[in-house]
Amino acid sequence: MGLSWDHLRYFLALARTGSLAAAGHREGVSHTTIFRRVRKFEAELETKLFDRTPQGWALTEAGAQVLLEAERMEEGMATIARKVAGQDLQDAGPVTLAVGESVALTILAPVLRGLLSRAPHLQFDLRVGRELVDIAHRDVDLAIRFSMSPPEALLGRRLGASGLVPCAAPSYVEAHGLEYPRAAGAHRFLVVRSVRPIAWNDLNLDAFPDSVLFVDCFVTAAELCRAGLGITEVPDFVADADPGLVRLARAPERPAVPAWLLMHPDLKDVARIRIAADALYEGLRPTLLRE
Repeated sequence: MGLSWDHLRYFLALARTGSLAAAGHREGVSHTTIFRRVRKFEAELETKLFDRTPQGWALTEAGAQVLLEAERMEEGMATIARKVAGQDLQDAGPVTLAVGESVALTILAPVLRGLLSRAPHLQFDLRVGRELVDIAHRDVDLAIRFSMSPPEALLGRRLGASGLVPCAAPSYVEAHGLEYPRAAGAHRFLVVRSVRPIAWNDLNLDAFPDSVLFVDCFVTAAELCRAGLGITEVPDFVADADPGLVRLARAPERPAVPAWLLMHPDLKDVARIRIAADALYEGLRPTLLRE
């Protein structure tokens, strides 16, 4: 019996997410497509692979065994794709880049404009956001990530580093002063959830819940801050590029986190990936290199 790789892909997506909607989003298809393909896969195997539970779609014992084999096949397919891509000598074709919102909306555009003017046949696919991508399995070709150290299995080129800086709008500064607050009660703080454990500890914001407005990302925090809703912390390169944000004086210094340009080692000799990587490195490094 020959198995369809598409069936395996959709099976893996549902096994990893536990949700038809999330699996469909991951694969770029509808949730009904995931459901139909998985049911067809089960029919071909004559085995039930998933149980539907209140928490989502859970693997049966047989499904768990299929998952192990499917992951081995996936790794084999990824290896083939990387080896074939490594023979590509063309400076045209697709390049997939994963990047966070702050970089994408603040400092990436002029770098891409210069790159595409020199290599107009590159076809960029930008994956913007905080969604995790698996470079080892070729979800993307390149990624820009902030981390204390890159994964050992990937090639990482250090672009520099970025630290968080407290900012407010000019109108907020006019009303409350330029100096970083020593007490939280008289202010409102726009706090990004993902950095909540490491930011604002010096002000004990937990004691002032009415003073906190939580947001999902730095882009939203900056937008609300610019509108005068309160104080926020944003990456230093965001503050530098935005005249609507004023750095507060005498603020405690936050540790800088290194920025990395990441790729799989098998892609280092692919012309279009190398051209894109070199341009990103040369274009972003002057902004992020602050040491």
